[in-house]
Amino acid sequence: MPRVPKILMLGWELPPHNSGGLGVACEGLSRGLAEQGAQITFLLPFYGKDDTHGYMDVHAMVNAQTTDIETLKSYARLLASPYMSELEYAELLERTPGLSLYGASLFQLVELFVDYADRMSHSVDFDIIHAHDWLTYLAGIRIKERTGKPLIVHVHATEYDRTGDNPNPKIRDIELKGLHAADAVITVSGHTKRIVESRYGIPANKIYVVHNGVLPVVPVKRLPPGIGLLRAQGNNIVLFVGRLTIQKGPEYFIKTAKRVLEYLPKTIFLVSGSGDMEHQMMDLAASLGISSNVIFMGFLRGGELSETYGSADIYIMPSVSEPFGITALEAAQHGAALLISKQSGAKEVIGGAMHADFWDIDEMANSVIAILQSPGLRRTMREHARDDAARATWDLAAEKTTDVYKLFLK
Repeated sequence: MPRVPKILMLGWELPPHNSGGLGVACEGLSRGLAEQGAQITFLLPFYGKDDTHGYMDVHAMVNAQTTDIETLKSYARLLASPYMSELEYAELLERTPGLSLYGASLFQLVELFVDYADRMSHSVDFDIIHAHDWLTYLAGIRIKERTGKPLIVHVHATEYDRTGDNPNPKIRDIELKGLHAADAVITVSGHTKRIVESRYGIPANKIYVVHNGVLPVVPVKRLPPGIGLLRAQGNNIVLFVGRLTIQKGPEYFIKTAKRVLEYLPKTIFLVSGSGDMEHQMMDLAASLGISSNVIFMGFLRGGELSETYGSADIYIMPSVSEPFGITALEAAQHGAALLISKQSGAKEVIGGAMHADFWDIDEMANSVIAILQSPGLRRTMREHARDDAARATWDLAAEKTTDVYKLFLK
């Protein structure tokens, strides 16, 4: 009978204190692994007292159960933001006196986590180190060098994805070190595997593709009040969910909206998310004269996000480079037809979707118009996408991850 693996998991966020898909993926995968018998100790920078992850042992540099509320308010946004740029970190330090306790730069925060994780690992019994994304790679390397235990690095996004092919050299260097030090590399898609091969020189036989999944849900039938009113007035609803950053392509969503509205003026475009391009996107919508048809909803989670998914006729994911795109699966679960960029990993598991290059505004607009004007097409797409999402489970991802673990279990 195979031995139960003991995993030292290194991550940067867990829901509900997450700023994007990284935390969602870490939670889903960990839950799936635990259900298959894995024993997981999860180390991360911040953990809130309202978190419930009883299936694993969680430890953090800052823990809401042992830290006063004012300190938590100061640190929560910082420590739950794996997507924060060095400039954003510096601006946050300037606005929030005392944050320098956690490093004068994002890189110093990463180094502090290295020391914390290494110190904690002395008291943990584990077989394998599993490090998620660049922020934890140095910690994984330190622990591997001290213990000799195998290191698996999990690539949810590369610096090339996040920056639109203009990587921060320090972050790329950390990624390079982690990828080469790893005994095995897990990528969330074949799309990301090809980037890791070509950009970092990692041999294909060292890389294992484990697609992300979603937890089963019951589709929400209740609409947010404002959206329900818009629907009652005969409007179509088209949705974007994601960080408003260059990687996610929000400008292509707004430009597509402009083109669609020329043909179907009773269409509302919802934008759920926040990020450094938020004001720029608002200005773009205004300059194109479509502000009355574009609603910026801010960062949604939980029930609000589910209701918004359920309101959408179409979900568009126009990412410039999307390693996977869990939001596409979530939208499919709630009954939206999908239009996703060809530069995304999600298209590898969702056959019931239309695809377009992120930059091809004409093609995206034509696809949206075709879907909205054909109820039969929309219904077929929704059914196929929902079936594809039902097959993309975290249990399946956990099985594939366990197969990688078995390569190193004696």
